[in-house]
Amino acid sequence: PNGNTIAAGSGDGSVTLWDTHTESQLFQTPKSDMPSKIIPVEHGDSDFFAFSPDSQRIAISITTRNKHWVLEWDIASQKVLRRFPHDDRIMSLAYSPDGRHLATGTREYQPGGGTIRFRELATQQVVGPTIHDIGPVESMAYSADGQLLATESSWAGAEGFRVWDVTTGERVSTLIGHSEPLGGNQTLVFSPDGRILATAGSDRKVILWDSESWRPVMTLFGHVGAVSDLAFSPDGTRLASASRDGMARLWSLETGQVVGSFAGTCVDFAPNGATLAVGGGSGIPFGKSLASRSVRLYRTPTLAEIDAAEEMERQRRTWIDPGVVNQWLFLGPLDANTGESLTPERFA
Repeated sequence: PNGNTIAAGSGDGSVTLWDTHTESQLFQTPKSDMPSKIIPVEHGDSDFFAFSPDSQRIAISITTRNKHWVLEWDIASQKVLRRFPHDDRIMSLAYSPDGRHLATGTREYQPGGGTIRFRELATQQVVGPTIHDIGPVESMAYSADGQLLATESSWAGAEGFRVWDVTTGERVSTLIGHSEPLGGNQTLVFSPDGRILATAGSDRKVILWDSESWRPVMTLFGHVGAVSDLAFSPDGTRLASASRDGMARLWSLETGQVVGSFAGTCVDFAPNGATLAVGGGSGIPFGKSLASRSVRLYRTPTLAEIDAAEEMERQRRTWIDPGVVNQWLFLGPLDANTGESLTPERFA
């Protein structure tokens, strides 16, 4: 969240952390096919991870020999702070906005689907309600005030996106709007102010929902594959989306238009909103290219630059690709706070 560290999960089961300023690797959790030298379990397979709001910790779910764990690491010391077991495989993790609680979503091999539990990290005890969803809980996100938790389960099909009251465990809303009949919903995220929830999935569209009425306020079309990741800019004016077609897009939420496109399948903004991290490749089979196993940093257009580009296009009255103002180029390693290139001589 502070822009100083990037974490990326890999198909080999490991999670790697990098320092964005020095471009150096901080540490890597063990791969699924090798004994652990860092965590006290054997043959760990890292599934999902989440940063704490203060950027000092990262929670990682581990599956090892049919046993399931959550490990919370201190990033500075590279040591495990907490380690607690889980009955079922963990499919998603989310810190509460104050960093005191960790929500876990599981897949259960029994009727009833998935379960959501809330754990107080100081005591490592399960607190509050236990929520039972109708399928494996594959994605979830807290609202900005920590009162709501939005979840996604592809097994539930068109009813897979749901919103829950964290205090009571009651379902607040079921979001009906995605058309994929056999499930395949993928991802969701709240805007920084909590007023909008964005959802996306296999039907290739992104829907923005008002968090009071739970009615759709905007639908974004443009991806040709299932949407795999979403991220709001810190000011809430732009949304980045990534797709399994290998392309990521940057949207202006004032116009609903694409204002940038990148090669990648996962996205996240730096805190200043000027830098976008994009991971994965461009439609190339996993592991077949360097791009499919890398994380790249891009400088994203400001609102002033978007307005200027749109005005220029209006004056020219010529559009190469309707709705696309510009394709923003990879500038190499960037400072996550300023957006400036760290090594400009390499890309002269």
